[in-house]
Amino acid sequence: MRLLCLDIGNSRIKAAVFDNGQYESGISFSQDDDLRIIQITFEQWILDKNIKHIGVSNVGIKENERLSFLTEFSECVLWEIHPKTQLPFYNLYKTPETLGMDRLCGIAGAYLSYPNQPLLVIDAGTAITYDFMNERNEYLGGAITPGMSLKFKVLNQYTAKLPLVNFNENFPFIGQTTEDSIRTGVQSSSISEMEGMVSRYQAICVKPLKVILTGGDAFFFSSHVNFEHELDPNLVLKGIDFLVRYGIQ
Repeated sequence: MRLLCLDIGNSRIKAAVFDNGQYESGISFSQDDDLRIIQITFEQWILDKNIKHIGVSNVGIKENERLSFLTEFSECVLWEIHPKTQLPFYNLYKTPETLGMDRLCGIAGAYLSYPNQPLLVIDAGTAITYDFMNERNEYLGGAITPGMSLKFKVLNQYTAKLPLVNFNENFPFIGQTTEDSIRTGVQSSSISEMEGMVSRYQAICVKPLKVILTGGDAFFFSSHVNFEHELDPNLVLKGIDFLVRYGIQ
């Protein structure tokens, strides 16, 4: 069975086709991309790959209307991940109705590969989310912090003279210009924050903690943090596919 899976985030729309659980092909769009281009791409995939089911994790609320065409021209069944979606693990989050479904799908993707062990999924995007599951397959929740792009914007928008600085892979340890000082402050503090958070989660685990990095900034963090981890840019999409197939069975 082939599935078209959509991860609709705050800044990007990521999509992938899975064939019986195996990643086949993927693409990513910006929220600002022309809707017609997105529509043509998905229509072609649905027709060419004989797709009958579409799985969606949506934290970009406005996309509900923009993507309504997915089922208008085809016989596809739309499976939107929601707080009452059937899960193969225990969800102990106290307010499941407020939980971002991308977070739930990320932990589902991690559980798929690593059941019965403590897991920490770090999704580094517009926001950086930390999601923890213990060795009893109980999802407990985690933390949400501003991502690097948000930190850059806040420093510009809430000060009188600080400029808007862009991310740069190569940043100095000591900033000798205002732009470099902002860049090294934002990027270095984000790295240190992540390392500190991982250390605190590991401290409450009896077994070794499995850490998985995903999200748009995951490649940057993967090359700079000093803790063991796995890099999986398609983790949320894998979780969507897994939860849809689990619900269909």
